[in-house]
Amino acid sequence: MVVLDLLREVLSRGNLSTTHHSLPASLIKIFQPGQEQSREALLDTAIEVVGTYLTQGGDNSLFDEPAYKNSFYFDLNAFLKWEKLGKSESESPRFRALLAVTKMFMGQRMGGQPSRRECILSAIKS
Repeated sequence: MVVLDLLREVLSRGNLSTTHHSLPASLIKIFQPGQEQSREALLDTAIEVVGTYLTQGGDNSLFDEPAYKNSFYFDLNAFLKWEKLGKSESESPRFRALLAVTKMFMGQRMGGQPSRRECILSAIKS
């Protein structure tokens, strides 16, 4: 879910189609031989999101989600199996906030290198 959400944002910011057909086609391009840098940019970013969300004490941790505390009564197993997890701002506000910040930083260049977004887009457009 995280990988596809990040990829959808990259496509949208690159003025490319985000339809149900173009999303998997773009993902396939990223997994072609020679696109290791783009693939790593996307997957590493998704791993960072999941890792941050699962780390207690962070600003956007699942342990601070209202539903985790109030509806699931701190039952981590049940919360992670919840079909609404991450689907909307009202159901998972901490997760959606973390994802929004991550999407913003995907466009930042570091040390003169292309941003993660630019790297991913270059693989898709090639």
